[in-house]
Amino acid sequence: DLTARLASELQRLKHLVNEYLEYVRPFEPQKTRFDLVALAREVVRPMEGIRIESDGVVPVLADESAIRQVLLNLIKNAVESPGTAGVTISVVQLAGEVVLQVHDDGPGLDPSIRSRLFEPFATTKAGGTGLGLAICKQIVEAHGGTISLRDEQRGTKVEVRLPPASVDEALRIELAK
Repeated sequence: DLTARLASELQRLKHLVNEYLEYVRPFEPQKTRFDLVALAREVVRPMEGIRIESDGVVPVLADESAIRQVLLNLIKNAVESPGTAGVTISVVQLAGEVVLQVHDDGPGLDPSIRSRLFEPFATTKAGGTGLGLAICKQIVEAHGGTISLRDEQRGTKVEVRLPPASVDEALRIELAK
């Protein structure tokens, strides 16, 4: 029993150290052109209770691995929100921006921590590191985007806005490789 508890605690500490290192390490996106809707479908394929809404293909010029991490973290937060029965992901292209929204139908945000949720070590979860949303913010801003969250009538909506993929910029990046 003591060995199992020690192993569990070591695993938790390893996770904390890895997240901290990821947060403090400088991040430079390795951009490629990909369909954000296809990435979202791939990420949620093994999960239940998650719906995707989109008008079709939404190309984005971004670091696919990093955006996958953002998406996974936002989905994890939504699913782990107490009282959440479902999660909806929306991906659309609007007037010069790609907009990704993750919306849960839980009870909403705790007002006492809402303004600090993108700061390192701010968490509402027992055993949480408080680095997930801070890392998401760092990744999104490195792409020239923004991330925000707000309470809805039911639940919380996190919105990521990224610049769209222009064919010229994608070609320039590919030629530079």
